[in-house]
Amino acid sequence: SAAPKKAMEKTQDGIWCNLDSKSLRGFLAEGALAPHVLLFTEQEKPPLLYVQVSKVFAGRMTFGMVGYGEAALLDQFNVEKKPIPKLVLKPPVTSSLPVMHFAGQIEFTEICSFLASSLHTCNTTRSSRPNPPTASAPPEAKIVMVQSANLQELHQQTLPSVLLFTEKRQAPLIWQKMALFYADTLCLAMVHDDNHAVRARFGVQATPSFVALRPDTLALSMTFSEQVSYVAIGLWLAQVASELGSAGTKKGAGGRG
Repeated sequence: SAAPKKAMEKTQDGIWCNLDSKSLRGFLAEGALAPHVLLFTEQEKPPLLYVQVSKVFAGRMTFGMVGYGEAALLDQFNVEKKPIPKLVLKPPVTSSLPVMHFAGQIEFTEICSFLASSLHTCNTTRSSRPNPPTASAPPEAKIVMVQSANLQELHQQTLPSVLLFTEKRQAPLIWQKMALFYADTLCLAMVHDDNHAVRARFGVQATPSFVALRPDTLALSMTFSEQVSYVAIGLWLAQVASELGSAGTKKGAGGRG
C-alpha cells in the first residue's frame, strides 16, 4: 500500500510544506493581498536556499512547497515534472496577472531578483491593464547619496536607513541589487570615504562598512560584521527590516492609545 500522505505543516520560518489541493486554499488565504511563491520539489524539508530567500521577502510574500505527487497542483500551475525543482509566483487575488515561472539559475541572487521584479510588477500593474509588463523589466534601484555632515538626506525618511561606507563613487552591484530586493522596505544609502563627519559620528574605521539606523532618531542600531557576500548581506538586511521596520513595530503591540 502507498505510504500515508504527509500532512501540511508550517515551519518556524513560515514556509507551508506538503501542500495539496485542499490545503492550498488556506495557503492562498494567508496574506491574500500579497504574492504567493511555490516551490515544486521532491524534498520534504525546505532547502536552505529557499529559507534564505523567504527571509528576504518575509512579510511581503507567503512561501510554500508542493511535492511532485500532487498532479492536480502541477496541472493548476502549469508545472512540468522535469527538470526540477520549479519555482512559481502567483500574483495576489486582486491582480489579473498570470502565474510567473522562474527560469533562471537556482541561486540566491537570481531568485531574489526574479521575486523582486515580480513583486514590482504586481504592485505597479492594476487589473485594468490587459497586457502586463514582463517581470524582466526591473524597477530602478533607489540609493540615497549622503553628502551632508548631518545626514540631512535621510531626515524625511520613514523607512530604516542602512548606510554603506565606501571609497566608490558609484553604487557597487551588490548594493544596487539589495536596493531592489528591499525596495519599499529599507532605505539604502551610501557615504563616501571623504565624508569625515558622518564616518566619525558612527565610528567607522575601515570601508566597506555597513550600519543600520533607527528610522525615528537616525541613531546607530546595528552593524554588519561578517564576510561580505550577497547571502550574508541579504540576510543581515532581513534582520534589520524585521527589527527596525514596520514588521518590528507591530500594530497594537503596545496596546491602544
